[in-house]
Parts: sequence; structure tokens; C-alpha cells
Amino acid sequence: MPVSLTIKGADKLRTMARKLREASNVELPRELQKAIREASKPTLRAIQESARHINTKGIPKPGAKHSFRGPSASKGLRQKIAEAVVADVQTGGDDPRVQFRVSQAKLPDNIKQMPRKFDAGGTFRHPVMGNREVWVSQTGDPWFWPPIRDHIRDFRAEIDKALDNVARKLEE
Repeated sequence: MPVSLTIKGADKLRTMARKLREASNVELPRELQKAIREASKPTLRAIQESARHINTKGIPKPGAKHSFRGPSASKGLRQKIAEAVVADVQTGGDDPRVQFRVSQAKLPDNIKQMPRKFDAGGTFRHPVMGNREVWVSQTGDPWFWPPIRDHIRDFRAEIDKALDNVARKLEE
């Protein structure tokens, strides 16, 4: 199941989608979709950048004499998660929306649950370097919602501008 946020359009977007279906102009729906997709790009980039810098922390194993000091070369987990973050824009139908999500199809099978585990902020367990005999606990910090929260006001303003522009053209 993908990690997602759906920002459902208020009545203004829903009304515009209905008016565009009724109009005979085929270019305006495309223009609206393109404008909303462009408006989503700064938020999408912010989420991807946040994924590249997910903060995690290991929890010391009780009784351990020292922390794990084994190989720590990056395997690109954070980059893979960042590349899997997408924005889906739907302006047609009865439920127009913009959805930011982590595409499960773009992630390798062995890390499909990691975006959610990191974002939940709770503790999760995993084997050390693939050794299923030795398990450790780790925590992650929320990375998905903070950039959305930080960009939501500007994002909504851009969508309003796009809706106003298309409405003006629709009335011409």
C-alpha cells in the first residue's frame, strides 16, 4: 500500500471539472492539468529532497559492548525512495485531486515497506547487513508530511491561479 496524501480539490476544482466536461473545448482541460502538474512540482521536489535526507538512528542493543562499526557504504536506499515519490494529477471525473505518493512499483521488493517505516517515526527491527541471525532496532524521523505541510499554502495558491485562468478562458 503506497504512502500517500490526497489533497482533494475544494468545490472550486470540482465545479471547474464539471464545467470543463460540459464545454466543447478540449484544450482547456489539458491546460488545467498541465498548470496543476506544474504547481505540484515544488512540493514534489521538496518531498524527494526530504527522502534523500531521511534521518535514522540505531537503538543500542542491551548488553552490547560497543555500537556496530561494520561497513557503512551507502546502498542508495534514500535515493531509491526519493525516485519513487510521484505526484498524480486527476482533473477529470467526479473526484479531481492531486496525490503525492511513494510508488511501490518503483521500489525493489526488499524495501517496499521502508518509506512507511521511516516516516512513522516508531521503532522497527531489521537484520544487520542481511544476516537474519542478528537483528537490531532502528527509528526514523517523519520525512513525507513535513515538506507537504510547508508547501501547502503556496501549492493551493498556484492551483487557485490556474483555476481562475482557465475559468476566464472558459467564459470567453
